[in-house]
Amino acid sequence: MHGGSPIGNSRVKLTNVEDCVKRGLVVEGENPLHRAAEQLMMDQVTILHTIGGDDTNTQAAKIAEYLEGHNYPVTVVGMPKTIDNDVVPIKQSLGAWTAAEEGAKFFANVVNEQSANPRMLIIHECMGRDCGYLTAATAKAYMDSLHGLPLLPGLNLTKQRKCLHAVYVPEVRIDVDAEARRLKRVMDTHDCVNIFLSEGAGVHDIVAQLEARGESVPRDAFGHVKLDKVQPGAYFAKQFAEKLGAISASCCVEMHSRHRCASSPGDEVVGGFFFEFE
Repeated sequence: MHGGSPIGNSRVKLTNVEDCVKRGLVVEGENPLHRAAEQLMMDQVTILHTIGGDDTNTQAAKIAEYLEGHNYPVTVVGMPKTIDNDVVPIKQSLGAWTAAEEGAKFFANVVNEQSANPRMLIIHECMGRDCGYLTAATAKAYMDSLHGLPLLPGLNLTKQRKCLHAVYVPEVRIDVDAEARRLKRVMDTHDCVNIFLSEGAGVHDIVAQLEARGESVPRDAFGHVKLDKVQPGAYFAKQFAEKLGAISASCCVEMHSRHRCASSPGDEVVGGFFFEFE
């Protein structure tokens, strides 16, 4: 009945000693793995259940490896619970399906912005740093929802204006110029363009451009680029708005309140915030 993280959440990389010291988790010269291992032994923990994705389970494995090397074996049971659905070899991680369904419902409201202005560009940014599953699954769920939808072509409520015209994922490089030429034809014909974008799509190119200009790119404890600082959605909104001749552009960043999973179907709460470009 309840979602969220009642037992708390952690974004700590135990092998990143500098970050652990900065957070006050250990003192200078102390090994975070040793500190965590000592606590587990003190609490007589013999089975460690981890709930999360790749980073979570990787850190748990590091602890188990450390403890085994110090004659204190711990069984680690990893529970793949991430809406990114990027835990190999798990085909379906907990929460991924629900997140896609709820994200599609959210965009069904966002897409109504297509009629707010002439030559309207909408970019909907979904979670997915290195994996495009959630973006693709949400796009499919949304497009499936259009079947049988009552439309009024006389009032510009057409399926073409409600459709997605592009889906960009991290696994495929974005040729902005080629896509701009294609999407401009869509804009000229239907007076709007709707795009789904994974938060990690095109990030390598954006980072390369920033670093080439001598700008520093902030990263988290795991070495990941801080996407809220790079803002891929806003970046591509500006790029495409100019090339498509958009009069108005809106970038919606989708946020899942369960952060990576819902407790049950229908209990996922999705929100977002917008960037507007005129």
